Amino acid sequence: MNIELKTFSGLTAGDVRYIEAFTIPQLNRTRKIWIYLPPEYSQGDSKFPVIYMHDGQNLFSPDTAYSGHWAVSDSLERLCSAGETRGAIVVGIESDAHRETELVTLTDDCERYLQFIVTTLKPYIDSNFRVLPWRESTAIMGSSYGGQTAIFAALKHPEIFGLVGAFSPSWHVTAAVVAEYAKQYPIKYFICAGAVEGEWVARNILRNYTPGFTPNYKLVAQALEAQGQEVRLDVDDYGAHIEQYWARKFPQAYQYLFPTNK
Repeated sequence: MNIELKTFSGLTAGDVRYIEAFTIPQLNRTRKIWIYLPPEYSQGDSKFPVIYMHDGQNLFSPDTAYSGHWAVSDSLERLCSAGETRGAIVVGIESDAHRETELVTLTDDCERYLQFIVTTLKPYIDSNFRVLPWRESTAIMGSSYGGQTAIFAALKHPEIFGLVGAFSPSWHVTAAVVAEYAKQYPIKYFICAGAVEGEWVARNILRNYTPGFTPNYKLVAQALEAQGQEVRLDVDDYGAHIEQYWARKFPQAYQYLFPTNK
């Protein structure tokens, strides 16, 4: 695989690189991969935890986002400057026209997509960057379809992902799905959404959508807790199904999942 790591020159904070066309052999596709490196990365030989995130084009810059961006590098740069963290490497996997099969759990494409992260992308990152490769230092995060896929990834691969950030997770992962997986390792979950988010989605995104987000993600959180997992569930009165909301929640998720990375 011929991989060229390029420096992103658009509007963003911090050191953001990208690989234009990373091969996904499991799906016979290529995808752009975004990589953010924390400020201390260039200053020594320290190793850092890693966060894998879906919808990579929406994470770092308004120049590439299609519906608002998370300002992930801005948030991490601020936390690093304030001395609240050493930072983390963030690996963003760009989504494309295949998003609704790759990020909808219980589909063959989603199974292959997760296999790509676990058996192709993570080994590349582990071999080419100074990472803390252990599950306790490896997070997976996403929103909407990506939020449910983050939860599902940890259920399927608890030996890889010890930390999960699920922002406004969609409805395909249910309490019944969670109950199918016995607890093998402790996993720490941050789950958030708006209290009336289902109604917001029905009004602004899917006109024929029957609101069901709030009961579902609460039941999922309860099912994870019933397994003995550590779960923080944040329900915000006015949280919306939109990147600006997830950008506000990202620093909270990061600090909850990585409290000792200072």
